[in-house]
Amino acid sequence: MSSSSTFLLESKLKRLKISFSKENGKIIIGKSKVDYMVLFGFIILPIIIGIAAIIFINITTFEIALRAENKVIGVSVALLIVGVINIFRMLSKKKANQNKKILEDNVIKIIEDEQVQRFEASNISDFEYATKQLEDESFEAKLFLVDTKHQKHLILGFDGENEQYVLDDVFWFIDYFKKHLGLQTT
Repeated sequence: MSSSSTFLLESKLKRLKISFSKENGKIIIGKSKVDYMVLFGFIILPIIIGIAAIIFINITTFEIALRAENKVIGVSVALLIVGVINIFRMLSKKKANQNKKILEDNVIKIIEDEQVQRFEASNISDFEYATKQLEDESFEAKLFLVDTKHQKHLILGFDGENEQYVLDDVFWFIDYFKKHLGLQTT
């Protein structure tokens, strides 16, 4: 593995908040990192504010609160929905990246439930991907390695706010893994 290509891989993984380490010339891709800014700003804070606003409406008998009640309830529900959607996004990303992947010379090893599967050019058919829209401006991508028995093995899962950027990342990873394994690139 050349240092320039691993540098780009490391940069992409950091940007997508997928943890990795380097040991003895191997790159080990592990679980997704918890983004505490997203956790606090898009999950905990909206849920707390939404619940507090609903409690405030139920406790308050002021005339001002009664006039604003419908707006406050609407905003509260919207904040709760934002928090719940982001919980599901974070859990989905964590699940997609739960297995350890080890990149060695011309080999990808996937460790799942204490079992090691070794993939190289001779037992890989291709790579496939799936994308789906989560929200108006949020997209999820999953990258799969397809073996010669036509079984799919999840390699990476990530999300982004722009569909084209997510697709660009998917195609970049496919190209990287094909070059890493010595497969023909198209």
